[in-house]
Amino acid sequence: MKTITKLTAVVLAFLCLLTACSKPKEWTIQGSFDVSDTIQYGDTFFLRPPLDGINVYLLDMNGDIIDTAKVENEMFTMTGIAEEPQMRYLACEYCIGTVVVEAGTINVIMSDNFEATGTPNNDGISRLEGRLAELQEEGRTQILSQGMQDTPVSAQSDSVQQLMYAIYFDLMSKIAATIDSTAEAHPEDMIGVYAWSIKIGSVENAALLDTMLTQASDYVRNSELMQARRAYLENQEKDQDFDPEEFGLDPGEEGTEAAMDEDGMPGPPPGDDEGMPGPPPGDEGDMPGRYHFDEDGRPLPIR
Repeated sequence: MKTITKLTAVVLAFLCLLTACSKPKEWTIQGSFDVSDTIQYGDTFFLRPPLDGINVYLLDMNGDIIDTAKVENEMFTMTGIAEEPQMRYLACEYCIGTVVVEAGTINVIMSDNFEATGTPNNDGISRLEGRLAELQEEGRTQILSQGMQDTPVSAQSDSVQQLMYAIYFDLMSKIAATIDSTAEAHPEDMIGVYAWSIKIGSVENAALLDTMLTQASDYVRNSELMQARRAYLENQEKDQDFDPEEFGLDPGEEGTEAAMDEDGMPGPPPGDDEGMPGPPPGDEGDMPGRYHFDEDGRPLPIR
């Protein structure tokens, strides 16, 4: 009797394991909105049309539509199956953001401060974005505390400029360290892929991208996002008759070092009009991640 009982237990355990392994990895996106009631065109403000009835698009890294949901009661739902986590874009005519579709329920807030939480990769990306936002706010607070925000650079004394640069480079150092540590801690998941997408955000040619990605894991390097970014850069180079010498690259050797300034130092990352670091990649018109929409509100693919 004991032998039969043990055998039965083993069989049941095997069946449970088999069932768990074969269970579809279903995901659900539950979306809501936090967008302004007005839209500004130039100096004129207009009331935003109702959200109900508009479409929200799930896009792959090339901007191709995978799924569509219609907004009802200012909310939307998408469901699907992903054998492994996949990075996607969620876009509507008012905003766009990055989401990882993976097993579980993903809570999305569509807004200028797009947020996706509820699953491991999305929570990790949200924590990274939150920390970067904190660092940028700390930098702005430091500048405001010095009363320097409204003073043109030409009117600033040498000591004030030195202080500004000190604040800026300290901030950039903290941001870089945060991104680097996140990338190093997540070499085999989408959190790491996202961190790397920020690291390579200002790269403007495929050769330099390949050089940078030699430091990344195979998982990151072969991710759909990195492949899409590379294809985008290659297309841009073809369209613009890319000259590698403009980027300090030897036209005969791919992957050589980028150009430095006159002191042999790399220039600071691009920033906004206040000299502060700009937003993560995806928020500029010429970067993958920002989409233009046709007259029917459908996102146009990346060009």
